[in-house]
Order: sequence, then C-alpha cells, then structure tokens
Amino acid sequence: MNDEFILSNGVTLPIVKGFREKIKPNWRNAYRDFDNLNDDITPEKINTMKNDIRFANVLLSKSGISLQDKKIMDVGCLRGMQCFGAMEFGAREAVGIDIPEYYVNQSTNGKSVDASKVLENKRNKLRELHPHLDQSKISFRDLSVFEMDYENEFDIIFSWETFEHVMNPKEALKRIYKALKPGGVVYTHYNPFFCVSGGHSMCTLDYPFAHIILTDEDFKRYVKTKKPENCPQKYEELSYNFFTKNLNRMTQNDFKKYVDDVGFEVLDFMSLPEMDVLQMIDDSTLELAKTIHPTITLNDLLCSVVFFIGKK
Repeated sequence: MNDEFILSNGVTLPIVKGFREKIKPNWRNAYRDFDNLNDDITPEKINTMKNDIRFANVLLSKSGISLQDKKIMDVGCLRGMQCFGAMEFGAREAVGIDIPEYYVNQSTNGKSVDASKVLENKRNKLRELHPHLDQSKISFRDLSVFEMDYENEFDIIFSWETFEHVMNPKEALKRIYKALKPGGVVYTHYNPFFCVSGGHSMCTLDYPFAHIILTDEDFKRYVKTKKPENCPQKYEELSYNFFTKNLNRMTQNDFKKYVDDVGFEVLDFMSLPEMDVLQMIDDSTLELAKTIHPTITLNDLLCSVVFFIGKK
C-alpha cells in the first residue's frame, strides 16, 4: 500500500497503516453473508443484547416515563431483540420494523439471499427463546419508516443505531411524530457519521476522519486503489454501496433543526464527547470537512454517541 492518497482538490492524505484496525479491530467481519449474522444466539448473548432497552428504561424513568402497559415500536429492529426486552419491562404490545434492502446493500450474498426470510427466521428463533411472553403481542414488518401508515398509535417509538442510516432523517422524524399518540415519546440513540468511528466498519479507512473529507468519487477511488491486506470479498462494491446508500450526512445541528421543525418538545439531547479523540484531529480536518459539510462542528467529530428524547 502506498503511503498517501491525493484528494480531487489536490490535498494529500497520508495513510496511517494500522489505523483502521485500531478504530475497528474486527472491521473485516462486516463483509459477510447476511444469513450468517450471529446465528449462535445463546441465553447469555440475549441477556447482553438487551442492554439497550435496559438503559433506555432507566433513562426514560428519569423523565417520569415508564414502559409499563405501553405500545412501543422499534425502528430498525433487525432481529427484534429490544421488542422482546420491552415486553419483559411491561410493554403491552411491541412492533418492530426494518427494511431487508438495507442488509442487501452490505452483504456479500445480498443479491441472492432472501433477506426478508432470513429476518423472519431470526425473529422466530427469538420467539422460541421467549416462551414466557405473549407472542401475539409482538409483531414485525418489513417496512421503511417512510412507508409507515400509522397515526396516533404508539406511546413510545425507539431506534438504536439507526438514525445515521436513514437517508432523509427529517422526513423520518415527521413519520414518527405522526405515528405517536399525543404526548407520545421518541427515543433515539445513534452513532453519527462524523465521529471517528462513524464510517462504521465498511467506511472507516486508514486515516483519522477520512470518511468525512472524501467526496463520493474520492471514496470510490480510494477503495479501488488503496486496498488493505487480506482484502475482504466484494470490498470495493460493498464499501461504496454502504458509503453512498447507508450513511446520511446529518450533523447534530441538522438534527436539532429537524426536531424543532417537526414540532417535538425536547426532553433531552445528549452528545457524549470523547476528549482523547482531539489528538487525532489535525489543523486541516475540520476545515476540509466544512467544504463538504457546512454545518459540521468540532463536537460532531468528538461525539460517537447521540441520545435524543422528544415528546409529541
């Protein structure tokens, strides 16, 4: 691998060998067949994977909000783990939605696999492992948030590590607002594109924040010419698909504006800065990023986690 990459604007980007492994040690695991996604589910893993709903339950309780007897939705539910967890916390009914096409865009066998059937099988496995729950009160739909036809129906709508993948987040918030009952609550936790790990495994490259200072064409050229050792199957195609189709470019300022425009009352907005990331940001990083993403701030680079709780 050469030790530099020249951007289309003439700026030279030094290659930092080993950086990708430092940020995402298991990044190659993202390049896999979709139907092989964590099939070795055990009760111990299930317990760990419910940490998201546990933390949400505690955080919501600080605002006087309980899951007890609530109808909830999980947007971007994958196998639906948090729906089962919500029912264990007393929810009356749980609905999970997700779009199989998202997983097709990042799977080595995406075009040949029936992603909808794979998701159904994974959810049925969880049903078998939760015999103590009323299965008739847990349902799933292969549905985009933009296709939702719900109105004034849910008490709480959750999403975990999903909003960074929604390509029109303002419209998504509008649909969520419409689906909530008056006084209903949205809870979202996401890993923003602009943080150091925001390229996720497929778009984290060999220089800090490279994913935010490359145009689409620069990124395409990068993954074609700067291939890593032990290059995964379909590396170029899947990386570019994920970069252009599965990651939005929403800054925290953008998100706050969308929330205000849609009409949510902000109960809490928390972004957690990682100050040790400052040493990875050189003098030109923010300047270069702003030429492509005008609303970006230093805080966008420092925060790998954003929480938002809003009320209709």
